This record gives sequence, structure tokens and C-alpha cells, in this order.
Amino acid sequence: MDDNNWTFITYSFQYKKLYDIKDINGINDNMLLLGCASSAFNLMGIIGNNLTILPKYTHAELYYKLLPIIQILSPWLCLQINYLIYYIYEKNTYNRKKFVYFNIVLIIILLIIFPITAVYMYSNYNGLSDFLNCIATIMSIAMWVPQIITTWKNKKEGSLSLLSLGCHSVGCLLVIVFQLLEKQSFTTILPYIVALGCEGWLVGYCLRIKYINYKDLPLLTLDENYNDY
Repeated sequence: MDDNNWTFITYSFQYKKLYDIKDINGINDNMLLLGCASSAFNLMGIIGNNLTILPKYTHAELYYKLLPIIQILSPWLCLQINYLIYYIYEKNTYNRKKFVYFNIVLIIILLIIFPITAVYMYSNYNGLSDFLNCIATIMSIAMWVPQIITTWKNKKEGSLSLLSLGCHSVGCLLVIVFQLLEKQSFTTILPYIVALGCEGWLVGYCLRIKYINYKDLPLLTLDENYNDY
């Protein structure tokens, strides 16, 4: 199965859960905001890392050389969709405004600031790439801290889909392996290393709590009556 298809499949479980329960309780919007920002900077980072080599390839070869970029693009698109669904069910006016302002700033960065910066730093694309990937890593760490705190306080996953988190952690591992095989910059995979560790912890913690509280129920189920898929 294509890594990009796997990414969309893993997020589909989260989309379905939000659609079914129409509630965002247990999801920290700062996690989604920082996650989208981290993925966007990671995307700009890998684009910068490949700007000098892409023109060297023929059209036939270009598709395969674009695969690492496409692979990083997929998580960003999925997170943006996740944040949009959160926005639809969020009732808090402040959080809704935050979503709008964030996306306006993100569009400006992606379509204006990044292209201008890339042109200005044409002689040091690798340095630009490492800088953007380091920002993405810092945001990835910051992304999971509020969600871990929220889950720790609630002692349950709430609207989070454990199935989605578990599958996505496997996807992070696949991305790490693929990017290493493609000899991409090591800084490109740092956000995924962070995500793998944090998502693994969230799944493990929530399953432990569920086991303690509901020993007679399955840990993972697609039955919405248990509200734990």
C-alpha cells in the first residue's frame, strides 16, 4: 500500500469519529494548530532540500524524485482537514477565530514569504531546509505537549481516535524509513520521530486507563456504543 494512501486511511478513523459523535471534547486545538504549522514547515523544508536537484532530472524521472515531497504533503493535508472538522464542531468563538487567523497567516507564509526567502537564499538551500525542519521539530514537540496534558487530566481519549493514532504512528515509522532510503536530510524526519514517540505514548496510556476501568470490554473496537475507536 502507498504511504500516502496509508496516511489518509489513518486519519479517516479520526474524521469518522468526529462526524459520528459531533463533539471535539478531549482534543486540544493547540495540538491541531501546531501540528498543521509543523507539517507546513516540514513541507517547506523538504522542498528547500530538493530545489537544487529537481531541475537535473527528466520529466520521466521527476515523478519519482517528487515522491518524498508528496509523502510530506499528505500529513499536512490530513491535519488541515482534521483542523477544519474541529472548527465545524467547535462552539468557542475564540478558538474559531484562532482557526481563521492561523490559516490566513499560513497562506501568507506558504505563498509569499517562503518563495521570496527561497529565491534570496538560492545559494544555501540546504541551510534553509535544515532551519525550517528544526522549526517543524520544535512545533512538533510543542504540538503534543498540550494534547498529552489534556489526555492526562481527562484520564481518557475523549474525541481522539486511538485506532487513528495507532495507525498513524505506524505511518510515521514508514515515513522515517522511506525518507532515510531516499537519502533526504535527517532533519526532515525529526518531526516524525517526535510524533512516533508521542502518539505511541498516548495510545499506550489510554489503553492502560481503559484496561484498568473496563477490563471486560475490548481495548479497541469499531462499535461507536463504546465510544473508544
